[in-house]
Amino acid sequence: MSDGGFLGAPQPEQAPQPAAPETPETETPQESAEVDEVALAERKALKEMEAAAQEAEKDDFLETAQEAAPTSTVASPSAGQTAAPTQETAPPVEKDRIMLEVEKILEDGLGEYVPDMPDEAREKFIKKGGEVTGQISGMVRSMNVQVKRVVELIRDWLLSIPGVNRYFVEQEAKIKTDRIVDLVEAHRQERSSQIPKA
Repeated sequence: MSDGGFLGAPQPEQAPQPAAPETPETETPQESAEVDEVALAERKALKEMEAAAQEAEKDDFLETAQEAAPTSTVASPSAGQTAAPTQETAPPVEKDRIMLEVEKILEDGLGEYVPDMPDEAREKFIKKGGEVTGQISGMVRSMNVQVKRVVELIRDWLLSIPGVNRYFVEQEAKIKTDRIVDLVEAHRQERSSQIPKA
């Protein structure tokens, strides 16, 4: 034996190996096979029970998920068909006298532009014109016209005309705003003349 280096380190003495357990003399190979079959059958039954429990949990989860899922379904278009976009149609607005007067002021002088517009631009122009008419009519009815706001509304609306001249837009916005202010004054005088004097 060497004394120091790791290559020459003393090897530990090997402990004696325990002897293999002795089988009792009363157990025969046939009885041992029966015990193994019983153990296998128990394991198989245990696995089947675990699988059944997992399956039950899965079914419970699916039922809960289906109950929580929304009930409405969306039908997809069949092959070759495309889904038509749904457009909500606004209910027709009853036009009173003020709205008709505002509409007439806004339309004045624009008849030559509308027929020449592309369809999409014309639809946009007309829709926006309806919105502007509604907002300005509300101001006229309340007798509280904000001149700057009216000019902005009309200018933005007129700028939706394809290829329109900006100078024309500015002039038309000012002219139409002046006419709307005059309309408010006319309605104010009309109201004051209808009030009986005491």
